[in-house]
Amino acid sequence: MKLPVWYRKADLLTLPLIVLGSFLLLLLPLHKQGNAAVIAIGGRTIAVIDLQQDQPSLSVKGAEGFVFSVVNGAISVIQSPCDGKNCCHTPPVSHEGQWILCLPMQLSVTVLTEEPGTAPDAIIG
Repeated sequence: MKLPVWYRKADLLTLPLIVLGSFLLLLLPLHKQGNAAVIAIGGRTIAVIDLQQDQPSLSVKGAEGFVFSVVNGAISVIQSPCDGKNCCHTPPVSHEGQWILCLPMQLSVTVLTEEPGTAPDAIIG
């Protein structure tokens, strides 16, 4: 079956545009650099850490046994009391929405662009 000539010409133009558009989407930053990290155990926030200040070894009250590291705007877990130590092997997180979990100890570290309580709940206008 032979395709019409107009169909082939349109394909020659459309395919490169789709490829170029897809490549440009990959270059756009999807997440903002985080300003703070919320550390929670069992869903309860125990600390909010400023990611703008480097702290190579940080212990947090309420998260005994855990040691965190804040370097170049990224936070990581460098010591954990759990057996698997999966949270220690997680790469540092620095962008909004990224997180680190320690399931056995119910610990979560979530990166935010604003500290909790500083952003408005809603904007009406």
